[in-house]
Parts: sequence; C-alpha cells; structure tokens
Amino acid sequence: MLSDHWDGGFLSVGWHKVTITDVKFIEYNSGNQGAEYALQSEDGSKGKTTFPLVESILFRLAGFLRATGLTREQAKSFAEKNLNHHRRMIGRMVQVQVVLGSPRGDPPKRYAEVDTWLPMEQTTLADEPPPEHVAPVEEDKGDEVPF
Repeated sequence: MLSDHWDGGFLSVGWHKVTITDVKFIEYNSGNQGAEYALQSEDGSKGKTTFPLVESILFRLAGFLRATGLTREQAKSFAEKNLNHHRRMIGRMVQVQVVLGSPRGDPPKRYAEVDTWLPMEQTTLADEPPPEHVAPVEEDKGDEVPF
C-alpha cells in the first residue's frame, strides 16, 4: 500500500550506523556477478550497497568486510563466489556514509548511495550532522496532484 512507504525509510545523506540484514547475488548487465548487501540503521531506515565480484576490484569488498570486523585469517577462507560465506556477515555492524551519486538516467537523476564505510569503534561520524557542502534532498513539488 502506498501509505506504507510515505515516510521513505531509506538511508538519508550522511553517516549511519547500520547492520547487515541480508545479502544476495545479482547479475550486472555486463554479465558479471555481484553481491548486494542489505543494510538497516538503528532507526529502521534501509539501504544497500553492491560489490562486483571481479578480481580487479575485490579490494572494495575486502575493505567493507574488514570494516565489519572480518579478520585477515577469516578472509583467507572467504570464497567471494559462495553466497553462504557472504551470509555469515548478516548481523554484523558497520558505519556507512551515504552521498548523492553522479547523475544517471534520462532525464538524469541523482540517487543516494553508500560511498564509504568505517568500523563501528573507529569513529563517531554517524553521530555528526552531514557535511555542509551536501545539500539535503528536497521533495520535487513540480508534479503535485491537487485532490
């Protein structure tokens, strides 16, 4: 029902403390496989971040999993193409920064996306307001429908 989604419930621009709630494999248009991690903040807002499972950019996935507390020893036995290994990350916590990505689509629109991650104990950035140079997302009033 539309009213169930009225308040959005998505991670806003800024820092959030999140828990990994699910993970699934996806296939990109290029044919490459990826892992999509579902995230949920302390206030119930949701988001996701994806990682292509391509050798040349596995450093991004490694950085994310290191921020969740995965150790080097655990990483040695982590098979990135095994969904069950990814599912072991469910329940782990991490801090993420959500930013407005570059314009995409036609007409071009900017979407919020996870850009940076840090271990929970490393910083308290999630408790700080978003940086001043990031404008808050505002509602588009151009298509208002009078009732």
